[in-house]
Amino acid sequence: MRRFSKLFSVIGLIFLTQSSALLAQPGRRGGGPTFNRATTLGIEQVREELELDDAQGATIQAALDAYREERREARPDRSQFQFLSDEEQQELRDQQQKQTEEASNKVDETLAALLKPKQLKRLDQIIIQFQLKVTPATVIRKQLELTDDQIAALKTVEDEAVAKQLDMRFEMMKQFQGGKNIDFTEIRRIVEEFQKDMQTSAFAILTDSQKTKITEVQGPQFDIDFISLMRNRGRGGRGR
Repeated sequence: MRRFSKLFSVIGLIFLTQSSALLAQPGRRGGGPTFNRATTLGIEQVREELELDDAQGATIQAALDAYREERREARPDRSQFQFLSDEEQQELRDQQQKQTEEASNKVDETLAALLKPKQLKRLDQIIIQFQLKVTPATVIRKQLELTDDQIAALKTVEDEAVAKQLDMRFEMMKQFQGGKNIDFTEIRRIVEEFQKDMQTSAFAILTDSQKTKITEVQGPQFDIDFISLMRNRGRGGRGR
């Protein structure tokens, strides 16, 4: 049982490294985690940080349930893809992406109306912190006005991160094959170091004033164990 629990942890680690660099790049799509108001409010620790009252908690949960159901209905049957051309497959993916974005924007507006201004501000700060861990380039592009040189340098950082994360995934998956004992602590260390290095490289491109702005929009640091979070998702957990 403990091995399966650890298995979910490593899957979560691979999940994060897969998305970190790839999803940060415009035009890239993948299966990594998305942190918006809906997904972030599904995390128990976040709800506790926002100090939601019982009425808010119940109403927000109902909105999140409706959002998840809408996403499930919008998800295409994978079996459809085998009968479609490459162009038709891309068209279906684009359609799904549009529906997902529309559903996300709709629930974001609903959740914003259910939260107090102070709670909403803190939620958005936490989302930025999560995104900085997984896709720092997304935050930098959204929050700052970049020069052409900075944009080019950020793309280089992303390309290097993509190459590195692919090597990491390969090494992780090799440990699953052959029944070898898996050093979960070492894998966790490697992934966390990768995320830290990617964020450091991205921040090195910025001016001091730009770094200050990114620090300000984050607010007070909110600590969460991403690996435990991914393991709980693997078990089917969704917060309250």
